[in-house]
Amino acid sequence: MGIAAVVVPGFLVGLALKLPVRFCLANAPIFSVGSMTVASVVSGWMGFRWGFLSFTSITLVVTAVLWGASWCWARGRDGRLGEGVSGSVVMAGVLGVGVAALMIIGQIKKSILHPDAVSQSYDNIFHLNAIRWIADTGDGSSLSLGAMTTSGGSGAFYPAGWHDFVYLIYSVFPSSIPVATNAATLVIAGFVWPLSVFSLALALRPRDRVFVFSAVGFSGAVVVFPSLLLKWGILYPNLLGYAILPAFLAMLIAAVDMVVQQRWSGWWPVVPSLIIGGSAVTLSHPNALTSAAVLVVPLVLIELVRCFTGKYEGPRRVSCALLVLATLMCIAMWWKVRPAPETSTWEPKYSQIDAFGQFVSNGFNRIPAAWGMSILVFVGIYWALRSRRHRWIVGSWIILCWLWVVVASEPAGAFRLLMVGPWYADEIRLAALTAVPAVVLAGLGMSHVIHKGAAALSDLCGARKNMVRISSAVGLVLLSFSPILLGKFGPVDEAVASTAHEFKVTPDSILITTDEKNVLDQIDRLVPKSDTIVVNPWEGSAVAYALDDRKVTSRHSLSQPPRKFEAILQHLNQARSDPKVCQEVRDQGARWYLDFEDTLNIGAGSKGLYRGLEGVEHEGVVDPVYTSGPVGLYRISACD
Repeated sequence: MGIAAVVVPGFLVGLALKLPVRFCLANAPIFSVGSMTVASVVSGWMGFRWGFLSFTSITLVVTAVLWGASWCWARGRDGRLGEGVSGSVVMAGVLGVGVAALMIIGQIKKSILHPDAVSQSYDNIFHLNAIRWIADTGDGSSLSLGAMTTSGGSGAFYPAGWHDFVYLIYSVFPSSIPVATNAATLVIAGFVWPLSVFSLALALRPRDRVFVFSAVGFSGAVVVFPSLLLKWGILYPNLLGYAILPAFLAMLIAAVDMVVQQRWSGWWPVVPSLIIGGSAVTLSHPNALTSAAVLVVPLVLIELVRCFTGKYEGPRRVSCALLVLATLMCIAMWWKVRPAPETSTWEPKYSQIDAFGQFVSNGFNRIPAAWGMSILVFVGIYWALRSRRHRWIVGSWIILCWLWVVVASEPAGAFRLLMVGPWYADEIRLAALTAVPAVVLAGLGMSHVIHKGAAALSDLCGARKNMVRISSAVGLVLLSFSPILLGKFGPVDEAVASTAHEFKVTPDSILITTDEKNVLDQIDRLVPKSDTIVVNPWEGSAVAYALDDRKVTSRHSLSQPPRKFEAILQHLNQARSDPKVCQEVRDQGARWYLDFEDTLNIGAGSKGLYRGLEGVEHEGVVDPVYTSGPVGLYRISACD
């Protein structure tokens, strides 16, 4: 069901735009995500409940409109959007997608351990509870999802693309939100990401089957994606945003090519593809849009220089003006599309030399260096520098190198915040982003090695055709296994093992300990569904909302507690002497208290928001109902 949700709608949208079938396939995920995010906003605005019915209905309407517009305006097709691609190149890309999917799915199964495993990270409180929020409210709009964490429940923007997708899976298989979450992870990492790289590979070298297979295949062997995003955060929205980013880059390349070659009749389908793709990356995570701007700006600048130096044939005023506008837009996205400064609190961890070494060796976050991938990247850099058409990719790689060194080693301050603020000054988000130029450059490197090797063998064997054929067959076999060899051993295995640790429930887990899981497993039996549970979200107890479908007083650690629970959260430990507390308990049905542990004590600065929960057991305000070790579920008996 998850695969169908990210392939079928987008494929239909591609057909409606009159794109070649092969391009419809490669870009089906980004078109599907774009349709999904827009449909969820429209559903929320019109008061429709978010789900497969509203998604399908709105997508069909949009597809019909695009089909009619294509019939009116599609007087030419842009060659960079898939024409001139042979069947063998398409088959090479599909084979690469298959290889990458098998490798990534194998990695994720080892990382997640079992279908209902939960990431032991505080961000996961928000993400899991947001799925439950959509189920309760029927509103999956990015314009209102943030209401889940506001004190008054008022609408606030939060990119809901990932949450919309997970809820679609959950609405069909409603047994468990963690199961739906992990199914979505498999689909996004195992299918959406390789297909998006396929789209980018076709945009860069549409006639090179070796490059297309290699780049797509290597998307399953790169260490930093998806492992780092699953280990840290957990960064589910970034996972989706980065997964569709390569396809959006392909659209940007097509747009730049249209401007450079002045093929204005080909504006359809380039422009509508950009709009749909831009919606997809922005509403998956805005820093994916910023990342696209940073990665494509070298291409825009190179073409801008060529335009102003008279390298274009014929009139060039319009092209130059559009390239200037594109440059300004890239700078504006980097400058403006960023979170509030107070959310960028991550400190640097490494020296400049160490940070640079991690980047060039693809050994981020203390994972062993991936030298096999790195060597191919450097071969690809050499090849790209000799090709005018692909030099900009090296520029993108260098920009990312510089940003990574800044975020990983530059002391916290105004300069560091200015440079890497769009990524929360977080090294993990930038490390994961390096996967995009890495797979492209490694693919170029492999293509260069295979083609040079084939030419050398041809010269060596001369007229002995059988020897040439045998050598070519051996080369193709080695090429087919190269992604597997790079991704099966060493760094990738260690990254998978490190990620798996974050999904284990242990006595000292960060989010849910063994004892806490024992208590959560009893809530469905002990707490009536109409009642509310009092929680301190910094202890992780707020996940009872997602996992047990019970209302809680706060749904996320970073949220402001709702005003209707103010007396309880501030004075519950005085319930026997303060009548306002018991009145609020009865009014809100908040008859239960879930006492968990803040394992890392990261909520110490927020204790003032929940000071009424301190010492409630010793004040005789609550009675134990079910306990396991130091944690437990209590009934607020003082208000009986």
